[in-house]
Amino acid sequence: VPGAAGRGAGIAAISCSPAGYCGAGGSAGDGKRGSDGHAFVVTERGGAWSAARPAPAGDGDSAVTLMSCASPLACTAAGYDDGGSGIFVTSTAAR
Repeated sequence: VPGAAGRGAGIAAISCSPAGYCGAGGSAGDGKRGSDGHAFVVTERGGAWSAARPAPAGDGDSAVTLMSCASPLACTAAGYDDGGSGIFVTSTAAR
């Protein structure tokens, strides 16, 4: 996924509705040993993935853990945030 490079980067949640229109999220570190992971979201439209965008989480360890796409280009992600409110929810659309 473009823009999600780093130590321990990975996708933890994905949802597609229909196939070829997906939302996904996970966590990626900044490549520094011992650094926290930071939540991100991406979207897919017709086989092309967007660049990773930061999810609205605090400064601590965070990750997207749930993703649901109700229709093409309309997805909602949720996850945890150890450095802020504890949880977050965000909506995303393909660009």
